[in-house]
Amino acid sequence: MIKKRFISMLVLLAAVATGAWAQNHTVTLKDGTVDAGNWTIEPTEAAAGAQVTVTYAGPLKVKSVKAVKKAAPAAAEGHALSASAVGEIVGTNGLAYDVADKDNLPTGVTAAGVVAYKSGSNGLAIALDDEGSMNWPTAISTCEGKTPTVTGAKWCLPSQDQWKQMFAANGGNEGRYTGLNTTITNAGGTTLQANGYWSSSENISGVLAYRVALDNGYADWGPGPEPGSLQVRACLAFYVTPAATVTTAPTAKTGVKAGQNEAIVNAGTATGGTMMYKVTTANTKPTSTDGFSATVPTAEGLTAGTYYVWYYVKADDSHTDSEISATGIEVTIAAAVPATITVTINRSDWGEDTFTKDGVTVSADMIDPDDGNILGPGSFSTTLGKFTKIVVTAGDYGSGTGWSGGTWTGTPASTVSFNDDFYFVTTIVCTIVPKN
Repeated sequence: MIKKRFISMLVLLAAVATGAWAQNHTVTLKDGTVDAGNWTIEPTEAAAGAQVTVTYAGPLKVKSVKAVKKAAPAAAEGHALSASAVGEIVGTNGLAYDVADKDNLPTGVTAAGVVAYKSGSNGLAIALDDEGSMNWPTAISTCEGKTPTVTGAKWCLPSQDQWKQMFAANGGNEGRYTGLNTTITNAGGTTLQANGYWSSSENISGVLAYRVALDNGYADWGPGPEPGSLQVRACLAFYVTPAATVTTAPTAKTGVKAGQNEAIVNAGTATGGTMMYKVTTANTKPTSTDGFSATVPTAEGLTAGTYYVWYYVKADDSHTDSEISATGIEVTIAAAVPATITVTINRSDWGEDTFTKDGVTVSADMIDPDDGNILGPGSFSTTLGKFTKIVVTAGDYGSGTGWSGGTWTGTPASTVSFNDDFYFVTTIVCTIVPKN
C-alpha cells in the first residue's frame, strides 16, 4: 500500500505599487513548498480583492492552502535634484530617484521625467512622453504651461543647445540620439519619434525656428517655418539659485536724538540684492519680510528709547532672498532737543569782566556790577550751540558786525563779538540753536 502524503502550501501575497493611484499584488509560493513544480497560480499579479486560483497537479493529497499577505516594500527614498545623475527619475515632488525605483515612488508622487543632462548642480530632465504635434508658438506656451509643476525646476521647450547637451550626455554626441532614447525607455517613457522636433531657438524672429530631424539614430539641424507643425517634447530645467548675502552688516549709530531726520544705523552692504530694514520696539525677530524697506531708518517720528533694527537682502533676478538677521541691532535714541534755547541774563546776574549764566558767557574789557555797564570790546559765547539772535536792553548801544540798535542777528555762531560799550544795560536775551 502506498501512503499518500498530506501537504500544506503557503501562498504569499506581496503588494507592489504600480502608480500613485493604484496597487497590485504579486502572488508566489513560499520557499520550501513541497512538490513546488506541480503548483500553478493564476494570475501571478492581481489587484486587491481580485480572485486568484491556486492549482496542484501532483500525486500528493493537499491538506490545506493558506494565504498570507506580506508587507509592501518601503517607498523609495529620493534625493535633491542638485545631487542627481543622468538616468535618474525626477519625481513631481522635486526629488530624484534611482530608475530601478520607478515603480516604487512614494504615495502621491509620479515620475515627471528622467535626468538627461547634468552640469554641476544644474541640469535637464526630459519628459517621458510627447506633448503632440503643433506649431512653434504653441510649442513654447504648451511646454511652459505643462503640469504638474515640479519643485525646484521649470518646464520649457528645450533650446537647440539643450537638445545637443542631452544627446551628448547619454553615451553619444550632439548628432546621435539613440542613447537618449535608451535613457527614456529605461525610465518607462516613450522614445523620440523618427521625425522633427521643435527647439526654442529662433532663426528669424517671427518666421523660422530651429528644429531637429531624427532619422536612423542621427540628428540633423535646420530651420523650419514657425506656423508649421512638428512634434514637441518638454524638458524640466533645474538649477540651484544662490542666496543673496550680507557683505557688511549694518551697525548702530550713537548720539541720535528723537525726532531728527538722521539715520539710526550705518547702512549695510549686500551681494546679489538690496539691503532691507525694519525697526521694532520689541527684541523679537520678525516672522516675515512684511514692513521692511530699502530706506535706512531714521529717528524721525521716533521718541526716546531703545529700538531694534532687523535686516535681510532682497534678491535680484539671479538670487534668492537671504534670511532675516538672527538678532536685531540695538539702538538707543536720546531725548529730543528743543528747536531753540532762550537764555535770559538780568542785571543782577552780572559780575566783573567775565561771567557765565546757563551756558552763555559774557566777556568784556570791564563789566561794572554797580551800574550795569558793559565796556567794550567784548564777546558773547555759548557751549549750547549757536546764537541766532542777541537782544541787549540798554540806554546806549554797542556796535560791531551784525549789530543794529542793540540787537545782533547773522549767520549762527557760537561766539559773537562787539566793539563799543553797552550803558545802563538791564537784560540780555540770547536765542540759540542747540547742538544735535
